[in-house]
Amino acid sequence: MATADFAHHFSEKNIPFGIASSESHKSPQAVTRLGNTVIFLNDLVEGIFKDVKDVPEGVFNQPTLNTFAALPKPVHQHVRKQIQEIYKEGGLDGFSGASKEDLEAVTMHLPMEIKDFADFSCSLDHVINAGRIVVNNPKPPPGFFHFPVGYQGRTSSIVVSGTDIELYGASEKVDYEVELAAVIGKPLAMKQRLDAKDAEEHIFGFVILNDWSARDIQGFEMSPLGPFNGKSLGTSISPWIVTLDALEPFRAKSPPQQSLAATYLQHPNPSTYSITMKVEILANSSATTVGVCPVEALYWTPQQMVAHSVSSGSALRTGDIMATGTVSGSEETSRGCMLETTEGGTKPVTLSDGSKRGYVEDGDVVRITASAGSESGVGFELAKLLLAAGADPLIRCMGAEDQASPLMIAARENKPAIFYQLWHHIKPIGTERDYRIRHDCLLEAAGCGQVSIVSLLLDWWEGWTMETKGLALDWAAQRWQIYVVEFFLSRVKFDSKVLDKALASAINYRAQRNYTDFCTGYEGVDYFEQQQLIKLLIHSGANANTTCFGSPLLLLTFWTRNLIGASSVLLDNGADPNTTDAKGKTALHHLGCPKRQHNKTFTRHIHEAGIRLLLGHQADVCRRDGSGAMPIHEAAYGTNLRIFLLELYTLQDQAKRDAALRPTNNYGTTLLHYAAAGAKLDTIEYLLSQGLDVNSANANGWTPLMCALVPTSEGSLTDNIGKPKKISEAIEAAQLLLTHGADASVITNEGWTSLHCLSLYVNRGKGRKVSLMIADLMSRGVDPNARAVFPCATGDSDPEPPRYYWGYDLHEILKEPEKFGISMLRSGYTALHFAAARGSPGVARALIRCGADTTSRDDDGNSAAKIATHSWDMEGRPALRSELVKLFKDAEDLCGK
Repeated sequence: MATADFAHHFSEKNIPFGIASSESHKSPQAVTRLGNTVIFLNDLVEGIFKDVKDVPEGVFNQPTLNTFAALPKPVHQHVRKQIQEIYKEGGLDGFSGASKEDLEAVTMHLPMEIKDFADFSCSLDHVINAGRIVVNNPKPPPGFFHFPVGYQGRTSSIVVSGTDIELYGASEKVDYEVELAAVIGKPLAMKQRLDAKDAEEHIFGFVILNDWSARDIQGFEMSPLGPFNGKSLGTSISPWIVTLDALEPFRAKSPPQQSLAATYLQHPNPSTYSITMKVEILANSSATTVGVCPVEALYWTPQQMVAHSVSSGSALRTGDIMATGTVSGSEETSRGCMLETTEGGTKPVTLSDGSKRGYVEDGDVVRITASAGSESGVGFELAKLLLAAGADPLIRCMGAEDQASPLMIAARENKPAIFYQLWHHIKPIGTERDYRIRHDCLLEAAGCGQVSIVSLLLDWWEGWTMETKGLALDWAAQRWQIYVVEFFLSRVKFDSKVLDKALASAINYRAQRNYTDFCTGYEGVDYFEQQQLIKLLIHSGANANTTCFGSPLLLLTFWTRNLIGASSVLLDNGADPNTTDAKGKTALHHLGCPKRQHNKTFTRHIHEAGIRLLLGHQADVCRRDGSGAMPIHEAAYGTNLRIFLLELYTLQDQAKRDAALRPTNNYGTTLLHYAAAGAKLDTIEYLLSQGLDVNSANANGWTPLMCALVPTSEGSLTDNIGKPKKISEAIEAAQLLLTHGADASVITNEGWTSLHCLSLYVNRGKGRKVSLMIADLMSRGVDPNARAVFPCATGDSDPEPPRYYWGYDLHEILKEPEKFGISMLRSGYTALHFAAARGSPGVARALIRCGADTTSRDDDGNSAAKIATHSWDMEGRPALRSELVKLFKDAEDLCGK
């Protein structure tokens, strides 16, 4: 930032502040910059600043900007305004000769005396990429969406830009991090509330920050306390602080955020800045751009960073620096560190001198620049001038977010005049690359809904293959661009396979091109256009009963509730309401469990609108799937009595309704088993009132009581994702069945008792309900020391083992454990062993209190304490494991005495 190469960044619209010294100005003092000229502000005190109120004497003659930064914002604004007015009137000649020096003649210093340094993690893209690369888990940590996560850095390692960074001898993975940092001006006392909407009052301005990182050392430190020495080799900041007033014209709307529980983070109009940060590596006198990073893609804003930093009562001090963490975008070219750019060093980048880099090497210069607003606008005349000079309209811009060519940008932005000039300047196709760029251009225009550009492309060139036209149709369908699809269908005759593929794309959520798309919500008109698109494709020859990855399209539309319109259009246009997937399940089977509202939410609700829609199209409530289960079995498990009766009463004849209550699936599982497994009390009561046997046992000996007590999920019957049944719900369902005569002493074919089922809940509480339930079951003849088979999994299990299983599912798992990701079968497990393996100190404590044998060993001689010590279910939860092991050892020691 202190080089002459970037004079255009320092116009009169900027007026940044810094600290400099020179031969003429021996002591470091306050300066600003216009082009490549540095102006020493203290020399202007008796001149242009004479009439500026509230400027303390000597404020510009200090070695840091702290005193000036702490002044009220109107003072900063008046100083900038005076400089701008003088420059507008007479240019640089308006400033006294002694105050002006050439940039190359001055030495820049740290602009502030830095008090505290906090580094946050504001980029969702960076968190996803780093998680995927480092730990093979792209899922952000739980706290990321609740508040800006950060760590406290070291102020002692902060240096001004241009200072050499000495690399660790022990580190082979030294990395840069492109960051923007807020510099605090106005202080805030301890224990003072600060809301995000008021935080700008405390921000003096922004600097570029490079948080140098030794990735290999950092990797050792991250767990459990986070980075330390891996981040202490140096942190570089730019010498110029750009004020918020300079950035005001470049405000941009911040990406949508999930609902914020913390009121201090809420902002009626959350905003960030349209700032583009570019990082280059200079090696052997050659510069290579390795990342162009958009600040406006950050999930958390600088205002929220500052507000969160004091939320627990700490103060703000003038000179505090708060950095955003690595700034990364959604495209590969917009990543802000080598860890992401090179995939952890596995995919080195090639520099312009031909050398490769996995990480930064000795002698490399890392240059980070930032500019506000867009400098990419190209007018009509300029385009002609560039083309006449030999510019290539097909060359990809390596610094752009998606490496788009000028031709592609003109196509997606719907610039027909420029597009015409570019297209007619293209040389004849000579290579596959030439065609591929034209191909990508058509797809881009189609996906962006630019009908006029698509029309021009089809008119101007006859060389398009049917494959490219089909892909363009599919891109338009993926993005719900109905008018582009309509145009293609009017011009091109597509075969049924292409139309079916486009229909499969249209029934899904809109394809996302970048992070902005990911954060953009859906309006009513979007869903309407999707529905019209589906209808158009079907009327043009697409098959409403086609499949996608083996599943009928109708079933896919019911996975989330917001696609109900798509479901309705398919059904109205010939889709079979009873079509089935590979397991023989219909859509009505699948709607027996709650569904998400849309593709970006996780909470689930009963999809009543979908159920009613299917019933209105004569969906069969008694249709059996591959296991013999009917939709009403699934409804008994996952809905409620009102929905269950809604399905049941589609059978008009009472005799048919009575008959529908009796059938079991292929394994003898009744409706009462299903309702008990789902802990649906009202449905249980109804079925008991209709005479279903409370002690009916299925093929492997499971009764409704066993099903009520075992953990299950609100999703499909073996879903690992849905919200699990609570232990309190299980106990209520069991008590209801016991009052109606359920036999508590049942033992399944696998040796499981009701206590084994109850012991599978991950429960840490000391509530009386669990103890009373265990005591009640034991009083009814349940042996706490009965032995059973337990399926075990490890972290290497593939596929992922089911977390929840009941009834005949257990028989299938024990029969073919490898098929379900079960690594071994343990025998001789008591209920206490089950609790040890699953990680349930609450149930274990209650079992011990009720007399379970703490000295019991399984068939391999393992005690409960040893089982808990080695259980994979508690991997990553050391506190829980320690609690259980101590509980068992203490109980065994007490028993020995």
